[in-house]
Amino acid sequence: ENIRPDTPEVDLIEMMDGTVCNLLLCGHTHLPCDRMVSGQRIVNVGSVGLPFDGDSRASYVLVELASEGKYQVEFRRVSYDIEAVVRQLKAFNHPTTSITAYNLREARPLGQKLIYTRQMRKDIC
Repeated sequence: ENIRPDTPEVDLIEMMDGTVCNLLLCGHTHLPCDRMVSGQRIVNVGSVGLPFDGDSRASYVLVELASEGKYQVEFRRVSYDIEAVVRQLKAFNHPTTSITAYNLREARPLGQKLIYTRQMRKDIC
């Protein structure tokens, strides 16, 4: 499901559809977040290779079981050589090299209307 930091609580409750757990880990939106909804903790781990929150570093989460079913969640960010990834995409002639390179370099937040520039959209059509 699309669990984002700005997803309304009522929508999250509907998405969970009666699921009962003390920790729910999810992804897909490329946006890290940690929320409590109806007494249940929901953590979106972010994105290792394509973040959409303005921070180009890889995002992941360490989860440690604490006492009595509680969890300690630690978000981490790691820098990596984005240009090396771009070079690999080019070397393999990947069909989305320009778009992926742009997104990796910019990590543009989803709140912005365009993820790709007009020129890039022209190049891929």
